[in-house]
Amino acid sequence: MAFTLPAAYQHEPLTKRSKLDQTEMQHTSISMVYISHAANVLILIAVCTAMWRADAGMEIAFGPDSPARRILACVYFAILLASLYALIRAGFGAPQIAVQIAMVLFPFQITYKLATAFAVGIDNPVVVTNLAVVALHTVTLIVMLRST
Repeated sequence: MAFTLPAAYQHEPLTKRSKLDQTEMQHTSISMVYISHAANVLILIAVCTAMWRADAGMEIAFGPDSPARRILACVYFAILLASLYALIRAGFGAPQIAVQIAMVLFPFQITYKLATAFAVGIDNPVVVTNLAVVALHTVTLIVMLRST
């Protein structure tokens, strides 16, 4: 004779989610994607503008103006454009484009930003900002992966 729990104590397995839970997770996921892309845009507008104008703090943070610093500014500008494009496309009804860009862009950013901590050390203000962005994009990717 097999023992079974009364119906009130039986629950769905943890691997199955209700449709409502899945919908909530998808909304949370897409919101996090938008937040991460928006953070990229806002941070990089400020950084790219300051780098192009050679503002005073840029030499302290990124070193003297050099071809290497200008190349870095171009990489930052490309990331800015990718995130801006993702947000624009999402605004015109194609949120899947923002997600697709996030799935490539955010792991790239996480990798190179973590590498800066080892290459430069964590006493640099750029590295500290990089690590904050790493935390945000990592949370975004985890939420995205959990919602699928």
